[in-house]
Amino acid sequence: MSDAASQSPQQEVPALTFFAEVGEGDQVLLKARSPHGETALPLTGAQAAHLGRALLTASVATHAGLSRPPSGTAVEDCQFPVLRWIAARSNRNNQPIVTVVLPGGISLTLQLDDQSTAKCGEALVKLTVPAGGEPSPVI
Repeated sequence: MSDAASQSPQQEVPALTFFAEVGEGDQVLLKARSPHGETALPLTGAQAAHLGRALLTASVATHAGLSRPPSGTAVEDCQFPVLRWIAARSNRNNQPIVTVVLPGGISLTLQLDDQSTAKCGEALVKLTVPAGGEPSPVI
C-alpha cells in the first residue's frame, strides 16, 4: 500500500460552539454543541474560573507573534496586554464600566462602582512616568 493510499483524507472539524449556564448552588454547566448533538460538563464555580483563565491565556498566546510560546507549552496565567479600552457607563444600571480588548479580539467588560472608579483612576495616574522621570517602583 502506498503512503498516499494509507493516509486518511483531511477531515473537516465540525462547527462547535460553547456556552455556559448557571446551575444549582455553585455549579456551572459548560455546554458544547455541534451538528452531532450537545453535551454538558458540570463544573464548580472555581473550576469554571480556572478553565476560563486558562482558555483566555491560551487564546491570547496564539496571537503573541514572535513571543508565541512553542506548541505544547502549558499555560497558567498571564498579564494580558490591552490593545484598546473604553470607559463608559452601563446602559443597564448606569455603573461605570471599562471594556478592554485583548489580542484575538477578546473583549472583557468590568463594572466598578463610582468610588472604586475614582480610586482606580488615581492609582493609574500615579503609575504614569513623567517626561524624563523614573517609573514607579514595581511591587
